[in-house]
Amino acid sequence: RTYWLGEAVALLLADDVNARGLGAITRPARERAYEQIHLPPNAVLSRATVIKVGELVGAVQVIVGDVRVDGDELTIRARPIRIDVGRADADVTERGTLADLFTLVQKVARRVVPGGSDPGTVPAPSLHAFEQYVKGLLAEHPSSQVAFLEAALKLDPSYDRARLALWDAKTAQGDHAAALAAARAVSSSSRQARRARFLAGVSLISLKQYDEAFTLLKELQDAAPDPAILNNLGVIQLRRAAAPETGKPVYFLTKAVEAAPDDSDILFNLGYAYALDRDPQGAIYWLREALRRDPTDGDAHFILASALDASGNTVEAGRERELAVH
Repeated sequence: RTYWLGEAVALLLADDVNARGLGAITRPARERAYEQIHLPPNAVLSRATVIKVGELVGAVQVIVGDVRVDGDELTIRARPIRIDVGRADADVTERGTLADLFTLVQKVARRVVPGGSDPGTVPAPSLHAFEQYVKGLLAEHPSSQVAFLEAALKLDPSYDRARLALWDAKTAQGDHAAALAAARAVSSSSRQARRARFLAGVSLISLKQYDEAFTLLKELQDAAPDPAILNNLGVIQLRRAAAPETGKPVYFLTKAVEAAPDDSDILFNLGYAYALDRDPQGAIYWLREALRRDPTDGDAHFILASALDASGNTVEAGRERELAVH
């Protein structure tokens, strides 16, 4: 009945901290850190492992705790841990009813991470819709995720955050047309509208509708620059027969790297673009930069081997091919 509440509190804590401009780590970043150290997504962690996860995502502190339900009474306990010294501060506890979940988490958040700006009133979904949304995030298989998220949207059709999670689940299923429909269903007046348009662009790329995707993403980039958008514009130019006046792939990807110099995926794409341009030196440089940040990228090792061959460095190319296999 209540297994979802731990994740629910984690989400709501991060939302409140971010709404006040204090920079909480988001769930996707937390998931990536779990993957890096081969942890199951819903594992109960020791303090040492919690600190390791915090270090991986660049956190200053982590918040641990637990949620208990007795009848309709809800108890939330949270404890901040400073990463640099590994020291835990005093527990913070709030009690109320399950119906008070959003209010109780806000109280906990303001006590464990005080300060920041006043975010004003942020509309909350119905508790039942939120429960289905969180269960959708926790479900292991995309089909189960879809079922929970569609249930959330039936309960609250305006719940755009669930709609974007549905985009993730449909994309994981390879149903890019349904994912595109989910993103396009987000209202232009929604707080999630820009994110929804970006995801629609990603779906259009997957559906090979490159011209429409380019137009959409270029509009978003012109409105507010973003390295992820620049990267996708470069990917589109790599995949379609683009006219020179719309910009070469290397142009967009170089701009993306300037904005996000430590993103190994963008660095790989730039190296690959140079390889396609028959510029082995440019490819070698940027692929090595990508591998410096992600030494396990087999694709980067493989393309780097081809670029080294093209530059006459066959011995090192052979070593890179071995690394690509392993």
